[in-house]
Formats: sequence, C-alpha cells, structure tokens
Amino acid sequence: MSRVWLVTGSSRGIGLAVVIAAARKPQKLQHLVEKYGSDRNPSVALHVTNNCDVVKAGHEKFGRNDVVVNTARYANLAATEDIAIDDFRAQVDASFLGDVYVTKAVLPILRRQGSGHILLVSSLGEILGSPGLCAYQASKWAAGEFSSVLSSKFKSLDINITVLEPGGIRLIGLTATSMEILAISKP
Repeated sequence: MSRVWLVTGSSRGIGLAVVIAAARKPQKLQHLVEKYGSDRNPSVALHVTNNCDVVKAGHEKFGRNDVVVNTARYANLAATEDIAIDDFRAQVDASFLGDVYVTKAVLPILRRQGSGHILLVSSLGEILGSPGLCAYQASKWAAGEFSSVLSSKFKSLDINITVLEPGGIRLIGLTATSMEILAISKP
C-alpha cells in the first residue's frame, strides 16, 4: 500500500522540496499534478490556521494519513519594539499554532490506524537568537518543545514525532510577499 503524505507549506521552501499534498495556493502545484497525475498528488487548498480545512485535508481523498510534515511558516523582520502585536500574533499563529492545529486534527486518525509519523520543521534559530526575528524564532522554539512533549506521549502508540532544525536555507519560491522588512524606529 502507498503511504499518504500531508505536507503543509508545500507551495514553496522546504514543503515544496519535500512532497506535495496541501498548499494555500494549489495552482502553484499544478506542475506536479501534470507530471504525476491528480490521483497520486492532489492539491488541497489549506491554510493551517483554519481548523475546518485542516480536519478535511488529505484524509478525505485517501481515508488515511501516514506522514504529516508541518512546514508552513513565515517571518517578517522587525525589531521587537517595532513589531505590531497583530503581526507578532500572526507569525506565531502560522509558524507554531498551525503545527498544533494540524497535529491535533491528524492525531485521532493516526491513533485509529495504529501508526504514523509527524514531522515539525523548527529552525536552528530556536537555539540561536537573531535580531529582527523575535516572533519567528519564538514560534520555532515552541514548535521544538511541542515536538518533545508529543514524542514522549505517543512513542508507545507507534506514532513517531520528529523535529527538523535546519539552519539558513535558500528558499524555493521566495518572493517579496514571503517576508517583509518592517520599519525600524529611530533611537
């Protein structure tokens, strides 16, 4: 039997490089559907902060999920004192709580199946703080700790949890809208 993968954030970056399964903009995955066919690689519109989408994605098509890779995230560069709290919250929502929503939605499926694998993409930045990336790096630290808690809880159920902590990478598909450099206040 083929394994079913659900990959969040697959329209660019690590997610695009890993596999296909879900993206906020499925049209960006059309080249993969054309290459491999829509039966094997469906594009599912998914925004990780919308629980309704998360619960439906992937599982509806195949009736199972074997591997879930949480790569959806974004960062805006700003000094801690300059970042608007709404922007800080939005980065944490996409870069950490999105992992929580997807994981929470898929765990009942993996429990029923009796196995599965969840990968959460954190960052080396969770360990090494960088000026201007406070919200992003705090969310990646949270993702790393979240994976530690999950790993200890679900190991006995044959549900494996892995945290990936890549360093700086060249993102595939990085555009001007992927990251903003916000205004810096004058001292």
